[in-house]
Amino acid sequence: MKALVERAPEFPIEAGEAWTDAAVAELQALPQAKQASWIAMLGHCAQATSAFPSAKWLKSAAALMDAVGREEFKRSMLEWLPLVNEPRTRDSRHSLNLRAGAMTLTEGHMDILRGLAWMCGLAEDRALARALTALAITAFKKIPGVGSRVRESAMPASPRSAGCRGRMPWGSSPCSK
Repeated sequence: MKALVERAPEFPIEAGEAWTDAAVAELQALPQAKQASWIAMLGHCAQATSAFPSAKWLKSAAALMDAVGREEFKRSMLEWLPLVNEPRTRDSRHSLNLRAGAMTLTEGHMDILRGLAWMCGLAEDRALARALTALAITAFKKIPGVGSRVRESAMPASPRSAGCRGRMPWGSSPCSK
């Protein structure tokens, strides 16, 4: 685990989207050791470029989530993920589709969000499952003249495709009470 954190890249997210603004502000306020754990985890999420996570990716993700703290991870995801639905807070030259304007997501952030979604699946938590459902709805929301906010392969469509294996402990519907 220590080796994963020590290889952490610099901040893999940039401010400019409501969710990244919240994440950057939160992470900058953390002690250096905890910040390094988060940066390592977000860097790992940036490598989430395939349709499904590999067993190796999930194993590393679980260790990185433990380093951050599962409750802290859950709290942050429940704060950050709903903010993906908000417009950009400033323009970006890294946006996939500039015609979409304020609703675009930075290309690299799409991979990080996918990785975070896979990690939410590891937590097998009802509140996170509902947040993932809302994230999927947000991600595939249509922008007039453009199409969905994210490329089709960028986000898992359900908590099960986000990494939940077997029967989900909260029932068949992520929105169940």
